[in-house]
Amino acid sequence: MTRFLKIAGIYVVMSAVAAVGVLIGIFPKHPNTINGWLLLLALALPLTIAGELVGEFIWRNRVAQAVETNTAGRSLSGLRIVYAFVAMLLLFGLVFAVGQFMESP
Repeated sequence: MTRFLKIAGIYVVMSAVAAVGVLIGIFPKHPNTINGWLLLLALALPLTIAGELVGEFIWRNRVAQAVETNTAGRSLSGLRIVYAFVAMLLLFGLVFAVGQFMESP
């Protein structure tokens, strides 16, 4: 039982830290109800972890490593800029498409 309480305590502390990060990111908006605050505290850590995993996938895959290898030694590279632009465009397009799909009846 004490192990569960320790893990739950660590989760609550990490979630509170992630919630502060989320609040900074959405400033000046913030939850206005108790349910909103509880939802923020419950989802802040999983959403932060999911965002980190997506970032790792985008910047640490084979294509990104090949781009980095081909442009090593250059401080400014058009290839890196194009890769980042296309990666973000695809990510934003995917998020938009999922949002549209979830919104449709």
